[in-house]
Amino acid sequence: MVRYRYGVAVAVACVISVGGLVIASRLRTSILQLLRDETRQATAAGKLPKELDGVGIDHLTLEGFDTELPASVEWRWFIADAIEGLWFVWIPAAFAISLGAAFFAGRWLTAR
Repeated sequence: MVRYRYGVAVAVACVISVGGLVIASRLRTSILQLLRDETRQATAAGKLPKELDGVGIDHLTLEGFDTELPASVEWRWFIADAIEGLWFVWIPAAFAISLGAAFFAGRWLTAR
């Protein structure tokens, strides 16, 4: 196991990196789907503004509208933005921490 510790560390860092990016993408997709569903309900109830009458909701880009979101949705959007926007910080940190842990684990195991 000591021989493969760096390979395992890189694999763990890759899983963390890909997992974080997938989570951010899923968060953003779920929020946009929630907004689309709410817009469909508003369309059915006739509560949309006049400039959106007759516009296909499925093809409408829902980013850039001035709407108020619940605090939980805003928090999820913030998390997705942080993960996607600060990838250049947390991905190298994941690799550094994983490789550092592998280094110290190897030293600890060989010192025994």
